[in-house]
This record gives sequence, structure tokens and C-alpha cells, in this order.
Amino acid sequence: MIRNMRIAFIFIAEAYQAYHLAAVALKLRRMEGVSIDVFYNDPETPRHLNRIAAAHGETPLDARPLSLDWRAQLIRIPRIFGLAKQQVLSANRVTLQQYDMLVFPERVGSILKAGGWNKQTALAYIAHGPAGRKVAAERLARDFDLILLPGEEDMARYLKAGCLHEGGYRITGYPKLETVGVLHQVYPPLFTNDRPVILYNPHKVRRQSSWSRCIEPMLTMMSHQHDFNLVIAPHIKMFHRKSQRVRDAWAARSTNHILIDPGSDRCLDNSYTAIADIYVGDVSSQ
Repeated sequence: MIRNMRIAFIFIAEAYQAYHLAAVALKLRRMEGVSIDVFYNDPETPRHLNRIAAAHGETPLDARPLSLDWRAQLIRIPRIFGLAKQQVLSANRVTLQQYDMLVFPERVGSILKAGGWNKQTALAYIAHGPAGRKVAAERLARDFDLILLPGEEDMARYLKAGCLHEGGYRITGYPKLETVGVLHQVYPPLFTNDRPVILYNPHKVRRQSSWSRCIEPMLTMMSHQHDFNLVIAPHIKMFHRKSQRVRDAWAARSTNHILIDPGSDRCLDNSYTAIADIYVGDVSSQ
């Protein structure tokens, strides 16, 4: 039996990470002898954590903000530089070393091993995204004590890259699918007809994205047909640093059979994917 194990889940990036890990935290919290804390970097994260907990019939997770030192605060003043993830982790190093294990949904957590780290605090990485999705900088996963992967292809790729060590990895599937399963049922129908739904989900990274080439031709083509409905829901990061005016302008181009969503909760929780008949777009965890 596990006794008195303290585990912290670290949501270091935007709120979308809640949908990848919250279900895991909720399950571990129910285990005897395990205590779970949650730390977040994006102020929007607690709302999503509470939403997920409620959908699972659970009480809210104990969530607290990560501390910001002067460097992180300075970097975050202009929104274009993001959430200063590395600086935030460094500022919270002492607090985080009090736990038996830290669980991350991305590889940036490995920087904690750079000098003076308490070896009694294990680092776990739950790869987010569907099985078979290759991402940049996978080598950063080497410093994690435990890596949980969605599929066999991922395991083979990580082994080849020298990121895995004996006893330090498992294939666990894709945890986000469990949360998707409970959330998408609460939404009303998107359209007033029963036509098949096409989901266009372009990626945020320009070199991986089809957005600039495809969005206008797609809108033109789809506006002149009446056989399909279309949902345009880009990766949440594509618009999150844009002004509300820009987001509203895109949403205003929706019609009775075309929905353009530049950043609602549904862009985070995969509920569009759950109802889609056809997927068009780029490889994405969303």
C-alpha cells in the first residue's frame, strides 16, 4: 500500500493542459495514502479544472498559483513572450522539491534537474497528444524519472532517441479521451440540421499549419454548398494572443452551417472532435 505520497501536478502552460492531466489527478486523489496538489501558471486554469472535476462528479482540485519572481513578471508584461515557463519553474524550485513526485504535461519540467535538485523528488512526464505524434525537442524527456506514453509507436521513437530507461516508462493511452467522453455530452446541438460535420483544426505552428493556405478557399467553397456543416476551430494558441476585436471578427463570419470558433472552451476539450464526421487539418492534440 502507498503511504503518505505527496504528488503535485504542474500545469505550467495555458489552460488547455488541464484537459490532458486533470482526470489523472482526480483518480490518484481517490487512492489511499496519496495526497494531490495542483499548481498552475495560467490564471484561467482553475476554471477549467473545476469544470472537469464537476463533469466527473468530483469536488474541485486543490489548485494554487505558481509564484512569479521579478524576471517572470517582466517577461509576461508583453503578452507576445508567453508565460515565462522556465523562469516560473526556477522561482518555485524550493516549494516543488517538497513533493515526492511532480507530474508535467510537457517536457519543460526537465529543467528542474539542472543543478541542485532533490533526487528524492521524482519527475514524471505524461506526453500530451494522440499516439504517433512526433514533436520537437523530445530529447528533453531524458531527464524524467517516469514517462507515460500514449502508444507503441511513441515508445519505439523515444527508445531510439535514448529518452527511456528500464522501469521508467509505461504505455498508458491518451488520458484526455476520458475527459472528452464526459464533457461533450453536456453540449446542445451545434446546428439545426443533421448534415455531416466537418472539423477543420489547423495547428498553431506556421510551418506545420495549413491555415494561411486553406482558410479562405475553404470558406469560399463551403459557403456555396449545402451538404455539410463546417466547424473551424484552430489550435487554441493560434488566437490567444490576438485582440478581442480580431477574434470577434473571425467569429462574425459564421453562418447557419459554418461555425468559426477562435477560442472558446470547446476549442480545448475536444468536444468538436467527438461530434465530427470528417477531420480536416493538421496533427494536433486538440
